[in-house]
Amino acid sequence: HAKSDVHHGSLGTNCQQCHRDTTWKDTKFNHASTGFALLGQHAKTECRDCHRTPAVFKGLSDNCSSCHRLDDKHNGTLGTACENCHTPTAWRPSRGFDHGTSRFPLTGKHETTSCKSCHVDALHFKATPMTCIACHRTDDTHKGRNGNACAECHNTSTWKQTSFDHTRQTRFPLRGAHEKVECKACHTAELHKVKPPLECIGCHGVKDPHRGTLGKDCASCHDVQDWKKTRFDHNKAPFLLLGAHAAQTCKACHVDALYRATPARCNDCHAKNDAHHGALGSDCARCHNVRAWPLGTFDHARTGFALDGAHTHAKCNACHRETSANSLHISTSCVSCHAGEDAHEGAFGQQCARCHNTTSFKQVARSATAGPR
Repeated sequence: HAKSDVHHGSLGTNCQQCHRDTTWKDTKFNHASTGFALLGQHAKTECRDCHRTPAVFKGLSDNCSSCHRLDDKHNGTLGTACENCHTPTAWRPSRGFDHGTSRFPLTGKHETTSCKSCHVDALHFKATPMTCIACHRTDDTHKGRNGNACAECHNTSTWKQTSFDHTRQTRFPLRGAHEKVECKACHTAELHKVKPPLECIGCHGVKDPHRGTLGKDCASCHDVQDWKKTRFDHNKAPFLLLGAHAAQTCKACHVDALYRATPARCNDCHAKNDAHHGALGSDCARCHNVRAWPLGTFDHARTGFALDGAHTHAKCNACHRETSANSLHISTSCVSCHAGEDAHEGAFGQQCARCHNTTSFKQVARSATAGPR
């Protein structure tokens, strides 16, 4: 087989060390004995793919780049130690560079991110920027307003979840409804240029229905749980809220949200409910009370005509039929109201009380049954 020796005698004459007698091309050479075991895809590679010149079996480099230089997408910028990232199982994908040995360990979502997401041209691995904003500028919903120190608020587990503690790291703790407010609602510009105000009026001034008439101390009435609910103690004001007043909404009296100079007299609010049309003056409290407007507290006995018997249940307008001042000066004689009920048609005069009483007009005293004299 000397004429069939493609090695031209360079490997000696002991052909049976590699070749079998079943077929000349079937070899049994143990490549591991050379110090370069054939693993992975190398086990399937034909000899001539590496030993391109038949006579050259000894002295060949076992460096990956000696065969894979043309496959090197990094064009040598990462050196020739391909085995740091690649394996003989498959050139692609690589087993991955141990990023923990670099100045930028991969944590959270960075661990599953493809290399080319950050190393866009596969050439500049060492000079790749390590600041968050370098990769996440397009994800910055703050548009640069909060600067470039993204890690102060964001983490690598999820970009959208923030770890910034507004209570601990600022002078403005987020409580109540403030906890649900988006950052950009208060941080309208870059932090290093515009500092958000700490006073309520700084954000809520444009919605102040009082138009500044009550000053800037919004917290004296409002709280962070619900801006529309107030905690103002009206009983510290000159006008105490008692009875039905306590259940009224603020705007029922303060119609334009200008709370100062609101009139405090009953008639200022209840003039439209004044059934007397001003005939009894404006001192409504003489008869009415704050528990219920229709119920009066007027002591009728002070007029010289005490209400007793059935009179105690009679409505005011049963006797005071007029709503003018004339209704105050009416006769106290029975017949002035009960003339229509006089079955005697005036025959017994007008002294009804001689026979009748206030318990029941139809009931008469027995001593009066003899009739008139």
